[in-house]
Amino acid sequence: QRPEVIRAFAQMICEGYVSQRPTMPESVKMETVECFDEEDEETKIKGLFEDAGDDPQHFLKCSELLRELESSAIYLSGNRLGRLMKQWGYTTEKKGNSKGWCGIRLVKNYLALSE
Repeated sequence: QRPEVIRAFAQMICEGYVSQRPTMPESVKMETVECFDEEDEETKIKGLFEDAGDDPQHFLKCSELLRELESSAIYLSGNRLGRLMKQWGYTTEKKGNSKGWCGIRLVKNYLALSE
C-alpha cells in the first residue's frame, strides 16, 4: 500500500529483467523432481505391503515398515508414515510395546515364506 515500496518493487523487477532465462541450479532441479515424484512415492510405499485380511496374526510394526522404506530409499518420519496410513484407511494399533497395523504384511516377507 505504500507508494515507495511499490516503486522499489517495480524498479527491482525492471532492472532484473534479462532477455534470456537464467539456468536453473542443480539443487532446484532435484527438488522439483522430488516434488513431482510424490505420487510415485505413494505407489512405492503401497507396493511394500499387502492386505492380509482380518487375520490378527498379521501385525506390521511401524518400525519394520520404516526400515523397509529406508532400504527402498524412501525416507519418512514415523509421524508422516502414520498420517499416510491413516489417510489410506489403516488404523494404528498397539501390540505390546509396538505401534503398527493389523491385517497387513510386508510383501517380501510373505513371498519368502511361500517359496
